[in-house]
Amino acid sequence: KNLAGFLQVGFQYHTFSLVPYALVHRNAHFMDGACLVAEYAFAHQRADGSFPYSESNAAESSGAPINPASPASTLTLFYYDLGHSLLVLAKDDWYLHSAECAPFRARIDALRPKIGRSLDWLLTQRSLLATDKAASNRTLAHGLAFYLVGQALGRSDAVAAGSEIVSGALDKVENGVFPEAGGFDSSYQAVNVLECEWLALHATDAALRDRLWSAIQTGLARERTAMLPTGEVSTKGNTRISATGETYFGHRKTVNSGQVMLAFAYYGVMANDSPATDTAAKIQQFYGLPTK
Repeated sequence: KNLAGFLQVGFQYHTFSLVPYALVHRNAHFMDGACLVAEYAFAHQRADGSFPYSESNAAESSGAPINPASPASTLTLFYYDLGHSLLVLAKDDWYLHSAECAPFRARIDALRPKIGRSLDWLLTQRSLLATDKAASNRTLAHGLAFYLVGQALGRSDAVAAGSEIVSGALDKVENGVFPEAGGFDSSYQAVNVLECEWLALHATDAALRDRLWSAIQTGLARERTAMLPTGEVSTKGNTRISATGETYFGHRKTVNSGQVMLAFAYYGVMANDSPATDTAAKIQQFYGLPTK
């Protein structure tokens, strides 16, 4: 969506789509791609750490004015993905020590001051972000952005902000349901579970990890009830993603099948739960998702 001209930094939310493949296969091409995604974003950073924001290419049906929280909210999407990437890279021997990765380490290090500048700006936007509360997945994204990037940069102020936001989101989970537009949504439910799984892998606070794990277990149990035997994710009764649900940039939103698959796949490993792993495989097959 940024190809025709930079619209939003949120659309650069794809470093972590590349990092695991790069690390598992020691693939410099994909490591370069992850760096390029981040570098393209920060090439558009403003002096105060914010980014230009536009919906000019969007065929929005509502025609509503831009939400004042949107510039910060889209940055958190990019940031929680980037923060996860930075923390995973910091634990990988090939990335940390190989001569092949020396150029990539230098490129990431060159971005750190810019990453910190935008983190400073995001911290000034907390009151606006707090108004963006209709969707649990966005609230969790806000919290993860502060927590994961804060942890990667050694910023206790950001980690504390992230922990507070995530705790607030977890307070609203009832019977395993992460509320989305006032109810259950089988697509975003899995996105919420995946966000909690990511944070649980990195959180240093034991009490927060316990709360995350409880939400993951009950949340995935609720998500299982929306799974059909074929691997299809039922959208019956959804509050957001359905045949008559949300549109974005002129297109009807569909099930986030890749993230649903990952939510089950992560849980399968984290909980040693083979049925979850089997469900992930069925989702992958039904939706024709890549096997590599």
